[in-house]
Amino acid sequence: MQERMTNRNLPLPTFKIDKNFEILERSMEAEEVFRLERSFLALVDVESQEKVREWLRPEHEQVSLEVNMLTSNGELVLVDVYVGWESELHAEVLVIKKDEAFSRVLGQLTKLRARLQDTNIELMHEKERLELLAEENRRLSAPFIPLSEEVGLVPMFGMLDREKIQSIEVKLLQEIYEDSADTIIFDFTASGEVTNDGVRALKSMFKSLAIMGCELLIAGVNQEVARSFKQYEVQKWNISFIHSLERALKSMDVTS
Repeated sequence: MQERMTNRNLPLPTFKIDKNFEILERSMEAEEVFRLERSFLALVDVESQEKVREWLRPEHEQVSLEVNMLTSNGELVLVDVYVGWESELHAEVLVIKKDEAFSRVLGQLTKLRARLQDTNIELMHEKERLELLAEENRRLSAPFIPLSEEVGLVPMFGMLDREKIQSIEVKLLQEIYEDSADTIIFDFTASGEVTNDGVRALKSMFKSLAIMGCELLIAGVNQEVARSFKQYEVQKWNISFIHSLERALKSMDVTS
């Protein structure tokens, strides 16, 4: 519906709206103070829109309410809205700004919202940075240490879940490939819990190493980790277990 231009000389922002909040008419003051939106709701702050939807209805013939509205320059202002329904189809809406004290408070609120938005962006960037650090931590949780031309050591640290195993697998396989080690000792002495997904990821990694022709020794496994392995038929993984890293190194005739 095309907007009519009556009541343009009223000294206050005034609107004529229908029951769907479409603006049918507006005063010149309303044009100067607020943006030229087709819907009255578009001029109302998001947090006040539900109140407007509830009270700007024909069944409330005469009503006044306090809402936040956005001016043409994007400023948030607190206003009193006076509504009178001429019929079930049309209402006159008069908007009066609160005094300067309220305006200052609303200005501070606007600045606070902007600061909170900036803070959210900073937190998002910090989250991305922490995720990168976590990925690097997972990668460093199992470094490859050459002990001789034939033997390499991979110490496992902390909790071992699928994400940690998968994050180190590609680099570890590349390092082992480039080093051409024949025997790899995985030391679980400093490892913590191994999740079910972590065990499955380990099984996949060990299988890849076996395909590359590596002999695998598992050292330092505690009872909890051993139980996790047993659930997945570790005896079929084509790997050997040895009680401690010290014994593993002696059996390979290398020193740590």
